[in-house]
Amino acid sequence: MTIARIGKPSDATWQRAWEVADAAELATLMGTYLDPLGPKRGDIIVQLDDGIYYQVVTANVVKPVNLLEIDNTWLGDNNFDTGVFELGRTTAIGEWENVPFSAGDFTASGSMTWTVIGANIGVNQVMQIGHTMWWNFGGFGTVGGTPSTELRIAIPFGETAAKYQDNRATYMEDNAVQETDPGFVYFVGTGSTFVTISKTDGTVWTAGVAYIDFIIAFEFEP
Repeated sequence: MTIARIGKPSDATWQRAWEVADAAELATLMGTYLDPLGPKRGDIIVQLDDGIYYQVVTANVVKPVNLLEIDNTWLGDNNFDTGVFELGRTTAIGEWENVPFSAGDFTASGSMTWTVIGANIGVNQVMQIGHTMWWNFGGFGTVGGTPSTELRIAIPFGETAAKYQDNRATYMEDNAVQETDPGFVYFVGTGSTFVTISKTDGTVWTAGVAYIDFIIAFEFEP
């Protein structure tokens, strides 16, 4: 049988559907990942010899899915016991996942530095639904260099902010002294790759220990 691409229903939420006869044809199809006419992340593939639907995750990686959405009708056993997955993610909708530590994720404006080590992160985890991210962070690091106004943390998993958004921190310390009015946690605009953390009065951070605690929700770019 020849590998065939099935037309996408006009209101389907996934990108394309493919038919393959067996595992060998599935491997052949995945060998064309991201070619102009090959499968893309999020595509659905049905393997006819076993009747299993797969979703493309990355190159040469697919995962079985229980359901195929066609014209807003779910076909399958409607068993969600193992969770519901979307957009090629391996973490189910509504589940929180830890953000791997990287010292390079923590920076500052100007010539100021903010040095954070993994042991000083109490929590850094996210939950994603569609293109909305909930981010729960709590940790501290050492401020050095030339004092400036902004501490920065890279948005998890390399995502970028879809627009300007202003939030409030839930707790903040400057040089180990608690700020009575926790400051701002915000994205400067579309395409920002980090969240900016500033004190309410806009003054510079003090050399010493800076602690930040926030939980925010924001839109990131597809």
